[in-house]
Amino acid sequence: MILYVEDDMFLRMTVSYRLFTKASIPFDVACNGAEAVEMAMAAGPDGQPHLERYCLIVMDNQMPVMNGAQAARTLRERGYKGLIVGMTGDPHGCEDRDAFEASGLDLCVDKAADGMETLAAIIAARVCRTPGAEPPEAASSESERVGDFLPLSPCTR
Repeated sequence: MILYVEDDMFLRMTVSYRLFTKASIPFDVACNGAEAVEMAMAAGPDGQPHLERYCLIVMDNQMPVMNGAQAARTLRERGYKGLIVGMTGDPHGCEDRDAFEASGLDLCVDKAADGMETLAAIIAARVCRTPGAEPPEAASSESERVGDFLPLSPCTR
């Protein structure tokens, strides 16, 4: 299962639909870093944190409550060993991006098309999908039809 962490509703819907829903990949959504940490650290049947629940956490950096850098650092400090991929619109060399990359991420990708292609390749390589499902779709330069989007999260931000 994948945990996708993004506060922007349009991006949450777009990325979730293109990379997860269309490919029949199970995923959960969090709207900020604090929710992500809470979900990843939730107790399993034995009452202990179920750290293997998510094989991949994909998160934005600039979010309310707790940003991506703080969330990644907290997850690593609490024992999460899975893959954490950061997504950012910050340019290389930007102080916020540098801090995000140093926070415990395995990889940081751009929110631009090439970053989405990289993320789609990671998902295709690491995540089991329903047999016969389409592979994750990389971003294209064409606009998506709004009618293709599904309401995927109770978040309203």
